[in-house]
Amino acid sequence: MLNPFFQQGSKGEQGLLQDLINEQLKMYGVEVYYLPRKYMTINPIPREVVESKFDNAWPIEAYVQNYEGYSDPTTILSKFGLQSLQELNIIISKERWELYIEPLIKNQEFIKESARPLEGDLIWFPFDDRLFEIKFVEHQKPWFQLKENYVYELRCELFRYEDEKIDTGIEDIDDNIGIKTDYPGGPGPDGGGGGGSAGNQLKLNLIGGEDPNDARQATAICGICYTGFSTCIYNNGVQELIITNRGEGYNNPPSVIIEESGCDNATGISSIIFGLINCDGTYGGGKVQDLLLTNAGCGYSEAPSVDLQGGGGNGAEAYARIAPGTVGIITITDGGAGYNPARPPKVTFSDPGGIGTGIGYTAWTATGIARVGLAGSVTNIFLTNAGAGYTQPPTITIDHPFTYPGIDTSGIGTGTYHRNETVTGSESGNKGFVNFFHKPDAYLLVGPYDGSFKPGELIIGQESGAMWPLKSTEIYNDWNNTDEIKEEIENIIVDWTEENPFGDEDY
Repeated sequence: MLNPFFQQGSKGEQGLLQDLINEQLKMYGVEVYYLPRKYMTINPIPREVVESKFDNAWPIEAYVQNYEGYSDPTTILSKFGLQSLQELNIIISKERWELYIEPLIKNQEFIKESARPLEGDLIWFPFDDRLFEIKFVEHQKPWFQLKENYVYELRCELFRYEDEKIDTGIEDIDDNIGIKTDYPGGPGPDGGGGGGSAGNQLKLNLIGGEDPNDARQATAICGICYTGFSTCIYNNGVQELIITNRGEGYNNPPSVIIEESGCDNATGISSIIFGLINCDGTYGGGKVQDLLLTNAGCGYSEAPSVDLQGGGGNGAEAYARIAPGTVGIITITDGGAGYNPARPPKVTFSDPGGIGTGIGYTAWTATGIARVGLAGSVTNIFLTNAGAGYTQPPTITIDHPFTYPGIDTSGIGTGTYHRNETVTGSESGNKGFVNFFHKPDAYLLVGPYDGSFKPGELIIGQESGAMWPLKSTEIYNDWNNTDEIKEEIENIIVDWTEENPFGDEDY
């Protein structure tokens, strides 16, 4: 009779036993690499695998059951002659497999989905640098201790290479069959983490490599409207444009017509927005969103009229406010590089410093916004408020292309990613598994990965703490690099057209 005070098969007891097994494997095991097989081409009639490849390898601790070296139960006669079937039996943790290996394999293209290791996959054994193929997976031994199984026993034979493509990016593994393992630029002393996989993966082009044009801060200068610098009788410029009615029905931004001053006329532009609902619940189409100054002008004795014309709509109204010592025309001296058009940088003007010279006017710091072109450079800076009380042209500061709150961006691209660590996008939250990091050229190969990373966000390594801004992404498939293949073929083909490459025919 079973002990009634002992709960056979409780979750706590099963978890304890699993933890003890995991600890034993970590203490007395050896780190092997698991290589899942990708079935690239299958003949559907005899269900014969025509083409397969191995382009990922993940470490996992294992206990070796071969106490006296490799088992060698038999020698067979094959078309290749006598062959010795050396065997390797190892034990791995079922929990470690389910929590670590299985999520990495799940949903990958060309890989058979399974809740356990599969026959046909490979094990790299580090002691003598050999590849073994899994021939049988024992998943019920020992037999249901506490109503659960905790390990997999993998019975493996020495791998006999046929025409499989093996390119994991791990030199010790790929050297087994003499296949090139380095990517363009190659893993070297500066390569960072090394490792990687060919096949379809995501290439993350980062900011912060050796190319200074990847990320460069933009600069700009401006003048001011002030008596000491103006020939106008009045030194007032337009400080800001205020919308009183957004109007409706605009298909394009209306033209902004500001009354002339007789000296330096103010100019501006507008923008529209769609989707706003009227107070009565009706949809009014495009409405005026913002009014921006391209030139605050000078010489106004009173606030000028503002007229909004064209754009296909009607009803939009606005007025102007004037002030002395406003910011004048802004000139971009360096558009910078690496800016995201969807995320323009913050523009900051220095403070005017005190009370303005005009009667009744208090000093007001100017504000503005930047526009970024498709090439990634700042093309324009518009004034949302031209400020007031400036006696000297303010200093204009444009944020670095990759400025993040609380993060020093003076050295964009910091740290070195580790192979096999998980990286996360700071904004998208998407994750990827590091295969290879090439620091000099600032790119990262990840796979598997989930979702799409966003250009401009930080790619953060969970273990290394590395942080590099993302410039762009692209699908990376090393097997389809036809130019590289052509070059390799040209290098190995023997040219018989001019002379005998094996020596003079007289010999």
